[in-house]
Amino acid sequence: MNLWRPLDTDNINNPYPMYEEIRNAGGIYKAQTGEIIVTNYKSVEAILKDKENFKVGNGKEWIERGVEYFKTKDTDLTSITDAIDKFILLINPPEHQEIRKFISEVWNEREVENIILANCNELIDSIKDKSEFDLIEDFASHLPAMTISRIMGIESDSYKELQGHGEKMIKALDFYLKFEDLLKIEESARAFINYFKKVINKPPASGLISKLTSANSARNKPLSEKQLISICIFLFVAGEETTVSFISTSVYNLIRTNQWKTLKGEDVENVIDELLRFDGPVQLLGRIASSDVELNGTTISKGSTVTLCLAAANRDPDQFKNPTVLDLTRKPRHLAFGTGNHFCLGDWLARKQAGIALSMLIKNFPTLHLSNNKFTWRKQLAIRRLELLPVLIK
Repeated sequence: MNLWRPLDTDNINNPYPMYEEIRNAGGIYKAQTGEIIVTNYKSVEAILKDKENFKVGNGKEWIERGVEYFKTKDTDLTSITDAIDKFILLINPPEHQEIRKFISEVWNEREVENIILANCNELIDSIKDKSEFDLIEDFASHLPAMTISRIMGIESDSYKELQGHGEKMIKALDFYLKFEDLLKIEESARAFINYFKKVINKPPASGLISKLTSANSARNKPLSEKQLISICIFLFVAGEETTVSFISTSVYNLIRTNQWKTLKGEDVENVIDELLRFDGPVQLLGRIASSDVELNGTTISKGSTVTLCLAAANRDPDQFKNPTVLDLTRKPRHLAFGTGNHFCLGDWLARKQAGIALSMLIKNFPTLHLSNNKFTWRKQLAIRRLELLPVLIK
């Protein structure tokens, strides 16, 4: 029996029973696709921390092979590989630390809170007089793109176009991509490259892009234009889809479990980690075994593709009591942002955006409830996300 069926409609809508089946079968499972699926907390954590025996880049290598293959079919997809070249979650040490340090040194967290507050106020003002709205289309899908655009110094009239391309571009990090997917990603990659090429050659007076270009000029060995463009693309798209997912899924779960009405806006910051543990946006991460490894009695051969199920690990009963319960008093040590070398660079921004957004939504719409019980989840694996979330205010 094949336990790994992630693309089945039932598992797209709710992957947790499948994760539990695999965990109950030992937690480390060789799928019919040939990859190793890891679902138990301790094994996922161990692999994430083991930079000697496991490396990132399996998705990147697959895309690179696809790009080379389709060259023979007269289809140019090289904008994809150029765009993702310096995505830090796809880069191994020591280059990973170098690029991460370069970004961190110019990223000022203190400037962000006022930007998020202003964006949330603007979006809430546009919906507060309605009796119903779609939480994703009218709020969550706009907030991350508005925020990162203002942080980077991108003009307001450009963010909506980039937002649409970002939703396609992030698909490059998904699993089991088809040729049609690559064509859409290529289109968006080309648009991003063209846009950021113009911007970094004539950077805005302020913002993160300006700081990156100045810092790069001061380096002993400056990054190339292509590398700098890739970093800008990464910064724009990396937190967009995940933050949309986290905000909307959190609202969905809080209402569904009858905890929206009782949660106070000022208490949101204390429950962010439990919301991330219970149903975090990033479901899967990939690794490649760089040597033969013995893990919990299972041999993982060198060269094996390993799929780490973060969401499954975060519901491991050996790690969390009553893991299928959304317990807002819990203080979990979860893996929603990963751990080790590749711990999410923008975790603080995701927390800040989600915290402010949820707090302001609760204060403005304390009686919010779901308008129906039929929900469609996007057919994607790495990031779990609802298509729409229609809600009623009264």
